[in-house]
Amino acid sequence: MTAERKIELRDKVKGMFDHGYGNYMGNLMTQSFRSFRDRKMTGYCTEHAFPQDELDPVNCKGRSRDDDPENWGINDVLGNFSLTLIDSLDAHFIMNDRPLFEESVRLVIEHIKGFDNLDVRVQVFEVTIRVLGALLSAHLIADDEGDLGYRIPWYEGELLDLAQELGDCLLPAFDTSTGIPFPRVNLRGGVLENEAQTTCSAGAGTLILEFGVLSRLTGDPTYENVARKALAGVWDRRSPLGLIGNTIGIMDGLWYDPMAGIGAGIDSFYEYLFKAYVLFGEREYFDIFQKGYEALTKHVRDQKGLIWRNVNMFTGALAATWIDSLAAFFPGLQVLAGDIEGAAKLHQVYFSIWTRYNALPERFDFKTRSPAISSYPLRPELIESTYMLYRATGESYYLEVGERILEDLEEMARLPCGYATLQDVTLRSHEPRMESFFLSETLKYLYLLFDEENFIHQNHGNHVFTTEGHLLFLSYDLLAEQSYQDSTSGRKEENLTCTSYTPVDLPVNGGIRFPNFAAAIPLPEEEVLLIHRLVGLRNDGVVGEAAEYLEKLQTTHDIKISSKDGKIHPAPRIIPVSSGLYVDHLNGATIRVRQDGQEYAVVQLNGFEVPERQSVVVPRVGIWFLKNPDDVTAYEAPKPNPLAHLILDSGVQEIVAQANFGPVIVSDTRIPGLLVIPNSGNSAGCDPHGPDEADGIRGKIMLVPRGECSFAEKTRWAEQAGAIAIIVSNTSGHGVFPMAGPSDVVDTTGIPSVMISAINGAIIRQMVARDPRGHVEVVLKGMGDEDESTMKVETQLQWAGKPIKNLKVVPGYRRLAGEGRRDTRGSSLMDPGSGFWCLRHCITHGNGDGHGAKKPSRSCGFVNK
Repeated sequence: MTAERKIELRDKVKGMFDHGYGNYMGNLMTQSFRSFRDRKMTGYCTEHAFPQDELDPVNCKGRSRDDDPENWGINDVLGNFSLTLIDSLDAHFIMNDRPLFEESVRLVIEHIKGFDNLDVRVQVFEVTIRVLGALLSAHLIADDEGDLGYRIPWYEGELLDLAQELGDCLLPAFDTSTGIPFPRVNLRGGVLENEAQTTCSAGAGTLILEFGVLSRLTGDPTYENVARKALAGVWDRRSPLGLIGNTIGIMDGLWYDPMAGIGAGIDSFYEYLFKAYVLFGEREYFDIFQKGYEALTKHVRDQKGLIWRNVNMFTGALAATWIDSLAAFFPGLQVLAGDIEGAAKLHQVYFSIWTRYNALPERFDFKTRSPAISSYPLRPELIESTYMLYRATGESYYLEVGERILEDLEEMARLPCGYATLQDVTLRSHEPRMESFFLSETLKYLYLLFDEENFIHQNHGNHVFTTEGHLLFLSYDLLAEQSYQDSTSGRKEENLTCTSYTPVDLPVNGGIRFPNFAAAIPLPEEEVLLIHRLVGLRNDGVVGEAAEYLEKLQTTHDIKISSKDGKIHPAPRIIPVSSGLYVDHLNGATIRVRQDGQEYAVVQLNGFEVPERQSVVVPRVGIWFLKNPDDVTAYEAPKPNPLAHLILDSGVQEIVAQANFGPVIVSDTRIPGLLVIPNSGNSAGCDPHGPDEADGIRGKIMLVPRGECSFAEKTRWAEQAGAIAIIVSNTSGHGVFPMAGPSDVVDTTGIPSVMISAINGAIIRQMVARDPRGHVEVVLKGMGDEDESTMKVETQLQWAGKPIKNLKVVPGYRRLAGEGRRDTRGSSLMDPGSGFWCLRHCITHGNGDGHGAKKPSRSCGFVNK
């Protein structure tokens, strides 16, 4: 790309910024905003959004908070403090518009009279990155006496005063037993009664840059200390795999959502570790980042380095088949960390999705090769990574990527009154919102991509961009002396910074080009073709290597089982039989499981293939080492009885199995209610029930089939709709078993869940269909230990919260011909990282001989700690 073309595109980005910002300010464009007037801008609103927080570009007006406290998407961010004005401050500096920068600083000082008088409940994370970071950045620029050239003569530190007042308003959120802050705080009143007790890892760990700079500039260490403690509070609770989860309790420090990855809820935690090292020069942050990055590459990144998955933080098992748009920032972080090739691979995945939709949907599901959440709020993450890769490699391909994104934004999002969020990238519909980060980040990184001579590119100091794109830097007199030393390695301090940077080369192989691109994609041809098939860019479907890759990416896991008791045990003896495989014990075995809906199936055991419809059989004594219930101390006590009765209005009683999560239906407890079936559009109960449907569910017992999502998800949506209990019908036969909940998290379920057999479920559905009212009366009743049933108990193994359906445990020990006596009871514990639960009890009907089996024994707790 020629230098003239880059300048042309840079100026076009500035025009886009002026269109968005000018419509926000509207008819307040005074003589001081000469830059707008000189460009003869037309088309912006005669009215204005300012001083409201955001621009509504669809209706050409402003928008701020509403009265719904649960509307977090709006009220977490908008605080009646002219958010767009503040968030855009340093963008004027980046785009070399000094008059607009100075006038915007003046407007903030004149209009924002403080924060402690605002009776608004906002999210600590969002206000920190958007408002606090913007004020600090603008202060550093306006007060700089160095080479920036933007010092404002009349400025007297007013923005820093506002920043400190805002920091003081946020401090009450950190008054917790763990140091992990409340997610929300009222700027005037502090933490409100009944405030949420959980927060995401990014919300707690993405504060150190802003709070650290605030401390260095004011001389008050309080802000940096609380942010450092919050970050450590999350990191210190990482799993044995070295991963952090998504949602954590601020008081108990327990994980409420153990999904690990690089996307929403976690993303900027890792970003701030590396950037804190760059900004503050303290090695501790770099060491933590290295450990975290190593864990991510081992357990989250797939084998080819193309997809960074969402996994269970304790087991590494796949937790979701989608990736989200926030994770598109990660290639930029990989560039900073020196993993250029890895960054190019992941960037290509996201840009390929963009190419398919001319935008980046919030979530993309590889299983369906379609958006899981179709909106695009004009996020900057992909553009940020494009900019970083261009600066690192000098590849003109990334300039063409930026040009394509610019053109798509103009075509898809531009309206006469600004740029609008895409409500659905497949329909190209709009939402009446222009998020402040579109100006503060999206267009900023796009401008920098084409502006070769920008001051940022000439400065090799310790400046960083925050996760909201705000420029922060510190003079060397504000940096603390290096005090951290890695006592475990004895490593000496080393200089990890470069005095200058030389772009690296990427392997261009195959010459695949996007239409209208002059430059080839700088990746090997086979990788590009694989990516295009994975995201649906090629119309030949998922074939060959892509099909195999996607299958393994989604569903296959290798699990090493070991007792870790320090003893030497004989290797498992595996005998092929007509029904599959017989193995005398599992200690030391490696099994490969494939996810099949909400279950797993063993497909390989120590190299022996297990064909479909065949099983692996192991005697109970061969799994004794997995876990003894007496060793479980961190989880709830077993249920009094895993069974219960479902009494129909005809008086007939059926046996149901209680879930291993949620409230227990104890002996003689009765839960009467009308049984209803959700509508056909959500018959599996795997999505939130709409208001109209919820009216028919509220106060009733809901019946749904097994499958399509986890048992816990079905229960959560039923509870949210107001159901008093949920019944899940099994998929086949007479069998039922205690349903597994999400592993290694705190159980917050508020209604009981039970499983009924497929046969009885079908009968009840017929009864509901025949009833003119569309429901039947039922009673759920607890069962005491003294109750006898016609059910027999089998042992079932689970991994990562899901049953392994073809791994059968038989009561006795089958002695094979020519074998002496062998016992594995000496082993005590399984590998804590493997994710197995201890023995669960699967209940099925008797064998039809007229005799009931033994009454069920009690279920034990989790294995993992």
